[in-house]
Amino acid sequence: MHILLTRPLEDSYELILKFKKLGHKISHLPLIKIEKKGTEHIGIRLLEETGEPFEINISPEIISVGKEKTNLDKALDEKINLVHLFFDNTIIEIFVNEGLVCATKVIYPNKKNLNFEIFSISEKTVVESIDIWDLNN
Repeated sequence: MHILLTRPLEDSYELILKFKKLGHKISHLPLIKIEKKGTEHIGIRLLEETGEPFEINISPEIISVGKEKTNLDKALDEKINLVHLFFDNTIIEIFVNEGLVCATKVIYPNKKNLNFEIFSISEKTVVESIDIWDLNN
C-alpha cells in the first residue's frame, strides 16, 4: 500500500516508521510552514511553461493565484500561520491556516525550470520549514 501523509514531517516520524515496518511505501507532500507568530503576506513565484512568471499572493484580505484575485468575504481572523502548497504536474492546491482559506488552480509549469521563490512584502516573515518530497508514481 502507498500511504500519503500531509501532516508536518516532524509530526509524522513515528507513523512513517510504523508503516514502513509493515512494508508500506510512504510519501509526504510539500509543506511550507510559517512561524507561529504569523505574517500579513506570503507569496510564491514560479515560471509557467511559456516562461512567464506566475505568482500566488496570500494575505488576510485577498488571495491571488495568477491573474485571478479573490477578496475574502470574511478576512482571516488571524495572521497567516500555516500554508500547505500541493504541487502536481498541472495542479496547485493551497490551504491557509488549516483550510480556513483554500484555492486550486491549473497551471502548466516550466518543466525545464521548476525552481520557485518564496517572498513577502511584510516587514517580518520567517519561513520555519520547507519540506519537498518527490512522489514516484
